[in-house]
Amino acid sequence: MILNIFIIFISTVYLSCQQSLESPSQWSDFMVTQPRCQTVNLDGWASISCEHNAPVTSIVDVRLNRVSEGRNEMLCQKGKNDCENIVMYPQNPNKCLFILLKLGPEDMDATYQCEFTVKKDGIDKTRTGTPTRLRPDFVVTQPRCQTVNLDGGASISCEHSAPVTSIVDVRLNRLSQGNSSMLCQKGNNDCENIVMYPQNPNKCLFILLKLGPEDMDATYECEFTVKIDGIDKTRTGTPTRLRPVQNVTDWDCVTPPTPPALPTPAPHPQLPDLIWILIGLMALLLLYGCVITCVFIRLRVTSQSHSIVHHENSTYVEMRKAPLLAK
Repeated sequence: MILNIFIIFISTVYLSCQQSLESPSQWSDFMVTQPRCQTVNLDGWASISCEHNAPVTSIVDVRLNRVSEGRNEMLCQKGKNDCENIVMYPQNPNKCLFILLKLGPEDMDATYQCEFTVKKDGIDKTRTGTPTRLRPDFVVTQPRCQTVNLDGGASISCEHSAPVTSIVDVRLNRLSQGNSSMLCQKGNNDCENIVMYPQNPNKCLFILLKLGPEDMDATYECEFTVKIDGIDKTRTGTPTRLRPVQNVTDWDCVTPPTPPALPTPAPHPQLPDLIWILIGLMALLLLYGCVITCVFIRLRVTSQSHSIVHHENSTYVEMRKAPLLAK
């Protein structure tokens, strides 16, 4: 009897433990992980890896949502083959990769959220990850051409756009006939005929000395390595080509004395200006002639009117000598 009670107790405990292990509460709070930040490549694409830890062999749904200004917009979904500029690549039941194409500046202001829906014991559970923010990849800029001075020296300014406060490495490489050789590197103090001057964390100046004719056939490439999210990223610029000074003599290097400042002559009016000036003069002469004519006519009319009034008010008296009376 006691043995039967003990067996029933053990069976009850075992079944309750098994049910608790298989209950949805053990997996309902599964997590979705995705990168906090992702770098956009120079050709405008980026990838976001979405992963969950639910103990299932298949997923009901997976989505990539765009979160912008408090609004949630679905960009791509499992089973949707016409996702615009997005490629979805399921790697396994717990992981999916989204590749975003043709990203523009406006896409950097939004965040991107992974969403998984899984089924266990007939119950659908949906969880989302912490949204991923995109950021542009850094670029390296340097001059396309640089002139070599008469003393055989030239300078190449290298600059990058990564949002960092320090750089892991910076180099100047020489490219010639398909071969690349490092000329100078950060921390290398014995660069032959090259002086490296770091101006700030984003800019470095290389001064090349004792350049010869054979150095004109090569190109010179800037290379930066920076650390972003714990990952070293290396980028290079468009190589700089050196060019010699053409047709320069010693006399050209002497600064001539500055001539005294001469008064600046008035600019000659152009043909349209002359035409408008002539038109203005002609209009002024015409106006002046009209005024003179009007004044003359008015004076003439006034004088004639005075003459007529004078003749109307006057009485003609014929003056004759009186005859002499006889005494």
